[in-house]
Amino acid sequence: MEIDGALGCALVDTQTGMCLGERGIQSDLTNSARKYAELLRGELRARRNRGEQGAVEDLVLPGDGRQHLLRVVSGWSGAMFLYILLDSAADIEHARRRTAEIARGMVGN
Repeated sequence: MEIDGALGCALVDTQTGMCLGERGIQSDLTNSARKYAELLRGELRARRNRGEQGAVEDLVLPGDGRQHLLRVVSGWSGAMFLYILLDSAADIEHARRRTAEIARGMVGN
């Protein structure tokens, strides 16, 4: 993985929470991906209900001594997201920038 402090990463289907590809701590990724897909769907719904027009780019969620970064892959209408599991000491801003670069590369931007 090309992100300092990354323990694992996955490409996740937003609607089902299914990992389409993963690397690192698989059991944590698979279990967490479903939970975070549901959370992301809820955030998207809440923003829509509030009339917010801006897209969700990423969410950073602390928990269990780790950081969880969800990055929507925008070229696919929010249908997929990158889930990055980071250790607690990781530089979250660097991880956000690097994950954005990876997502742009996935859709050819």
